[in-house]
Amino acid sequence: MKRLLRRIIYEGVYAWACIGGSVAFNRGFAPVDPGRTIDAAFSNDLSQIQLYAELVRLLPNSDREFQDLSLLDAPAGCGGGLRHLKNRYPALNATGVDTSLVARLRSKWLGVRVVKGEMARLPFADKQFDCVLCVEGLFYDPPAAFLREGHRVLKEGGYLLVAEAFRKDRDVHAYFSQLGTQTGFEIETIVDATAGVRQALHDRYAHFRESFLLRIPFVRERFKEMLCLPDSEQFLKWQTGKLVYQLVMLRRRTGDVRA
Repeated sequence: MKRLLRRIIYEGVYAWACIGGSVAFNRGFAPVDPGRTIDAAFSNDLSQIQLYAELVRLLPNSDREFQDLSLLDAPAGCGGGLRHLKNRYPALNATGVDTSLVARLRSKWLGVRVVKGEMARLPFADKQFDCVLCVEGLFYDPPAAFLREGHRVLKEGGYLLVAEAFRKDRDVHAYFSQLGTQTGFEIETIVDATAGVRQALHDRYAHFRESFLLRIPFVRERFKEMLCLPDSEQFLKWQTGKLVYQLVMLRRRTGDVRA
């Protein structure tokens, strides 16, 4: 029963986000690059697309080289990240994976490919992708299980890019060093994106302050927490430095992975 309830809530959150035109349903990054645009399929929150741009910038590839890559977005969420990448890099071979039926249905409307699958059991052949993105999905399944699957589906020398929030007291470098030893990855880059994420969360309130959900007493507080809006506990954690946001690039080592 609990599993069914979690599934209903999960699909409901995606349905609400998609109906509202949400881009990718992540925390976002500010400031947004000058000239960055968005199409009618998305909301007016460009910071969510900017987060994808910041993550992809970690790659050593030029824009021309990036177009020739095969890329997996796991989880793909509302599909906005994939849509942005396909708009900017039309030749990119981009695929998403998600457990949400709502997300997969929306992907067809957005014109991107999202297939059914779990992070710990990716439905793809070995050595299929040059790059795997994981935006705020690292803890949906045990991280080690996902990284093993990431290693399996990546070509030798391929990159796994993670954008995720952590407690300030966590040594992120040590954490990913240990995970990498277990799963066949080496740390290439770790970038602290906390300031940009914190600013995006601060700016987001302007988009939601007139939302009818903030006027319904029994959902108001939950809504605030979900979106980290001002006066929420999550917003306070970000503003007081209890949470940090890291962009991490791992590179697939060659050879076998420990079981």
